[in-house]
Amino acid sequence: MTENEIIEKSPDGTVKRVRFKPAGAVATQQIIELINRKITPFAISELERELPSVSRDMIRKVLRQLRNQNKIVT
Repeated sequence: MTENEIIEKSPDGTVKRVRFKPAGAVATQQIIELINRKITPFAISELERELPSVSRDMIRKVLRQLRNQNKIVT
């Protein structure tokens, strides 16, 4: 297993699904593209649902960067 893999297991311990985390730059771009498609205010939880392979910390980091660049308003 590499650090970019996410292995989801069933309650009985069998592997249910293997996903790969997007690399930082890819995740950042995915977050920005998703935000740009939003018309109304949104919650971090919405972004998490739509980008399940991106961590909450990464989403917050990108939102903070966009806020500091005055590209979004909180």
